[in-house]
Amino acid sequence: MGGVLQRVGMEEEEPLQGMGLEEEEPLQGRFHPEGGPSGTLEEGRDGSPGGGPSGALPEPLRAGIEALSGVDLADVSVHANSDRPAQLNALAYAQGSEIHLGPGQEKHLPHEAFHVVQQRQGRVQPTMEVGGVPVNDDPGLEQEAEAMGAKAAEFRLE
Repeated sequence: MGGVLQRVGMEEEEPLQGMGLEEEEPLQGRFHPEGGPSGTLEEGRDGSPGGGPSGALPEPLRAGIEALSGVDLADVSVHANSDRPAQLNALAYAQGSEIHLGPGQEKHLPHEAFHVVQQRQGRVQPTMEVGGVPVNDDPGLEQEAEAMGAKAAEFRLE
């Protein structure tokens, strides 16, 4: 359970790992290795879009990503312990200004934060569709998110 995919949502939905069509934003995620994306997104138990508590990116990580990319991430919300990744057979994903981390998946935050950068730069486009959801499975974007997320996590404010 661990591969990474990029997805795009329907008209009102934003995509996962990738850039959506026109107004859509893609969804990029860490998916379980033996299963690809599946299912559809539903609201969290509390009616919020994703469940789990929401907060900002931790300041050192945000500063690192912003320094490496030049992209402002002040508006990014992180939903820890979210039930939404499991609905897609994922561990975590980024979509638009939101990052959803499944329970115990905080280690994927730097990677997902860099997916937000890729999306904002307009570099993520759907390459396939899974269960009616547009997906971008570009390994280059995944490798970049892994490398840049790791660099950003080590960033030190001076």
